[in-house]
Amino acid sequence: MPIRSEVGTTMHACSDQQKTDSDPSNGDTVARLMRALERRIPQMAAQTPPEDTSPPDAGLRLYTVAQAAEMLAVTEDWYLKQIRARKLPARKAGRAWRVAAQDIRDAIDSMAVPAFTPTRDPSGLSERSRRRFRASRGA
Repeated sequence: MPIRSEVGTTMHACSDQQKTDSDPSNGDTVARLMRALERRIPQMAAQTPPEDTSPPDAGLRLYTVAQAAEMLAVTEDWYLKQIRARKLPARKAGRAWRVAAQDIRDAIDSMAVPAFTPTRDPSGLSERSRRRFRASRGA
């Protein structure tokens, strides 16, 4: 099947394929690559994986108050006031306050606002209508 190249010359795909199969340099290259790969496989298998440099327990990581405040999207001053008022958990290391990852999770849980589900008056009146009704009955 003839194929037109970009320059306008016609090449035949089958004859091109025969050229690459019968090319002696092509076989030498493949053989050299196979020998190199066979030498490299035992070396690759003997290599040990790189050591894990992460801390053994990520829960033991301590954050500064500034880092914890940034994670919670609050100011550092507000966070310190909450710690000093013992509303949020933290630890003191020397003169500095440190906050553990679990303390940050606890702070998030303590700051969560429950969903508000308004209770409807059985009579169907709003608070303002109820006040007006009571005022009109009392007058």
